[in-house]
Amino acid sequence: MEELLKQIQMLDKSKKEIEEQIKSLKQEVESQLTEDGFKNDFVTISYTKPSKTVTIDLALLEEKETDLFDDLLKDYPKVSERKGSYNYRFKS
Repeated sequence: MEELLKQIQMLDKSKKEIEEQIKSLKQEVESQLTEDGFKNDFVTISYTKPSKTVTIDLALLEEKETDLFDDLLKDYPKVSERKGSYNYRFKS
């Protein structure tokens, strides 16, 4: 049991190191990309632009005005931001 746990610990450490390396490499690649992304024989990289979503804060709406769903979007907005991102799809 102890040997298995040591193996898991070593693999977890290696995984974290590899994830940091991947993150660093992706940052370097992305600094050279445009919003058009990139495509070749073994990878497609597409870009998702940053966006915002406005919804009704239902908890506040329920607490304050349970009957006025349509009119209250402008009074109780809830804004969610999504950052831009690249999606990597490697071909086998």
